[in-house]
Amino acid sequence: MSLTVEKHRHDKIKDWMQLEKEGRRRAYNREAPPYGDVEFLKKIKSAAKTISGRFFDLDLPRDYWLLADLVGSVADESQKQVRECIVSDTPRKDCVMAKRDDDTWRTEKKGISYAFYDLEMADEASKRLIGRRCTYLRGSIDPYNESAFLNDLTACFHVLLDAYRDKVANWQFSGKCAWRVV
Repeated sequence: MSLTVEKHRHDKIKDWMQLEKEGRRRAYNREAPPYGDVEFLKKIKSAAKTISGRFFDLDLPRDYWLLADLVGSVADESQKQVRECIVSDTPRKDCVMAKRDDDTWRTEKKGISYAFYDLEMADEASKRLIGRRCTYLRGSIDPYNESAFLNDLTACFHVLLDAYRDKVANWQFSGKCAWRVV
């Protein structure tokens, strides 16, 4: 494999690590309106899609690419609610992503929060991969605000990056062929 391809892969990992750092920063800035969060979520979705494809190409166990797909899906499904908070100039701490209604987690407008449930499925995939869930606040904060949501999404993205570095960074690629470097 050429040094250019190897550098490109290293640059992607560095970019994704910066994206993770950005997610932590956004989650921490609870008082701020979620300006730029939709673009951030789109980047997470794109990175997760790329990672999922690599996991699938390497024929890794289902939970690897499932976790990646779920992280991307959560990022995608949450954009509408985040846009609503941007329009209303609502700070992240007051931007409700889900709240408990009996035994169901719902959005502010009483729709089922698919992003919340996909985070739950990501937790399950994470448990099977690393022995623990990837979220920290999901289910323990009601209402579940955007700050907590970004914290959890970023934590799951971190688990995904660790898996990528462990499983893919040690592989060489040429077209559709892949082989492990020892």
